[in-house]
Amino acid sequence: MSFKHISSELSGGMVPCVQAVGKYICDNSYVIKRKKYNSILVIFTTDGQGCLKYKNQKYTTRKGEGFIINCNEPHVYFTGETGEWKFQWVHFKGEQSFNQVNYILDHHGPFYRDEVNGLINKKIRLMIDIAANKGVYYDILLSGYLNDIMTHLMLKTIEQNSKNIIIPPIVLNAIDMIESHYANTIGLDALAKKLFVNKYYLIRIFKRYMGITPYEYLIKYRLNQAKSLLESSSLSITEIAFSVGFSDSSYFIKVFKQHEDTTPLSYRKYWSSLQN
Repeated sequence: MSFKHISSELSGGMVPCVQAVGKYICDNSYVIKRKKYNSILVIFTTDGQGCLKYKNQKYTTRKGEGFIINCNEPHVYFTGETGEWKFQWVHFKGEQSFNQVNYILDHHGPFYRDEVNGLINKKIRLMIDIAANKGVYYDILLSGYLNDIMTHLMLKTIEQNSKNIIIPPIVLNAIDMIESHYANTIGLDALAKKLFVNKYYLIRIFKRYMGITPYEYLIKYRLNQAKSLLESSSLSITEIAFSVGFSDSSYFIKVFKQHEDTTPLSYRKYWSSLQN
């Protein structure tokens, strides 16, 4: 059983696009071989055994296990030695989703373990039910459950890597200063001076451990605060822009659209629609 999905205009590009979702019961003749397929695939095994060949590695998935792959890479998956494979799956895409899955693959690999009654299995089951029944906001609901799955896998990856990584105090102090003073004008020179380091060294070490520059971190933090206000307050777009540290509302709208692929007003309308 599977359901194809065409994203509606309601999401306004704010959420990843679920392409298809479903569940299969396969015998030993089942095999899928692809390359350069513009999609991400998450599979969760509910019974039996499946195999994956991906980036010159072979993985076996049993009950309570699965994998996530970037389907642009050559891959093959098929029923394992038990002769039967029961699994749930979802195909999706989105620029941020590809960034996330590439991070997971680079730092953790495609294989994962989860409880049979764990988050991934539950969310895919809900997605299958929603896709079968549809509704006005079903594409947004699908993407919401998908975000839960990706967040779960990202946290597993980060948790695994954090055991071997100690973030230097200078980076932690920089983060604390940015988050404490995000609504004010924060220049790199002033930030480096308060931390008693060269600004170029600060950029280099911050990016090494956080993956982005201090300025990029500041922008992302401001936008997260702005999204919270758009969801929960009646402040105007201009008032929100100023309250999170943007001195010009037009620039705020431009930056918001670059990062969220929608305008602040459209984002607010979307969240308001969910409350009605």
